[in-house]
Amino acid sequence: MDERWKGLNVTIDCGDILGTYQGVVAKVDPTDQSVVLRNVYRNGVKWDFPEISVSAKDIRDIEIINSIVTAPHVPSAKSNSHAKETDSEQTMESTGSSGERATPPKLRNNFRRKRAKSFQGSNNNNQSAFDEPIESMVEEFDFEKNLALFDKRAVAEEVHGKNGDRKQPTTPSAPRNYRHDEMIFKGQAPNVRPTQVPEKSKKIYKTDSGASLPTISEELRRRLIVAALDCGLSMERQIEAMGRCSAEMVIQLIGGVGRLQAKYSHQRPVLIILCNSMDLRACYGLCCARYLTSRAMEVAVFLQLEASIDPLLNHELSLLAKTHCKVISSSSV
Repeated sequence: MDERWKGLNVTIDCGDILGTYQGVVAKVDPTDQSVVLRNVYRNGVKWDFPEISVSAKDIRDIEIINSIVTAPHVPSAKSNSHAKETDSEQTMESTGSSGERATPPKLRNNFRRKRAKSFQGSNNNNQSAFDEPIESMVEEFDFEKNLALFDKRAVAEEVHGKNGDRKQPTTPSAPRNYRHDEMIFKGQAPNVRPTQVPEKSKKIYKTDSGASLPTISEELRRRLIVAALDCGLSMERQIEAMGRCSAEMVIQLIGGVGRLQAKYSHQRPVLIILCNSMDLRACYGLCCARYLTSRAMEVAVFLQLEASIDPLLNHELSLLAKTHCKVISSSSV
């Protein structure tokens, strides 16, 4: 390479690691076996420095560009392979004492002209699409400025038909699908009367529907049980009613009946019921455990047994023994 290369636009291929450089030959140094390029593009990107020095030992291929271009031109792998193959067959190469590869610029330039004519038609579209200067792509789009120019209210009024005579097209509404447990008739809210007791309540509870439930004393509760017995509601029926109501309340507290479905069988709830045999509420607890066990729950009952057992409690124990509920008494601990 001599001074005849100075001022030519060239593309130098330095391999995959160093990349491809494109620029104008500013200086050829035969002593250092290097070439200096200005207006350099590396792999299609503008080089940060005005000049770059490329050593001859790093150059794998060099290509002369016919005319000065403003945008970087990175040759494709296909074109490079054709150029390398043709250069090895049709161009003359001369090797000096230092081992530097040098091809006369005139012969290589003539070959590039002939090669360009054959591919001129196919490359015109690519050149027009990718010949835009890279400087024009650096400017960023100002989203905030353009968003401020956008009148959202005017566009919304136009869409909704408020700024003109255009009306919104009406589409027939699709029929609604109701669930199997959904009420399709709109009814009035139930008129729940407040519960009244003959004594002053210390505390009042609220239900999900908003009804008030006052508390009663132990004496009033005993009188209600006696009155129910006088009306024909036996103690066994009272125990069954209380046990079932307690079981329904427990099911709601653990998440509802949905948790008892077969797909949740791997996480069945485990319940523990504490009972005292000296109290009638032990019968309620055993009856509640029987109802919960029938819903395939894991239920365990801790029962404190005394010397004398009430017949009602003994009857509930016999019924509970027919289920898979586990009973742990104070005598077995």
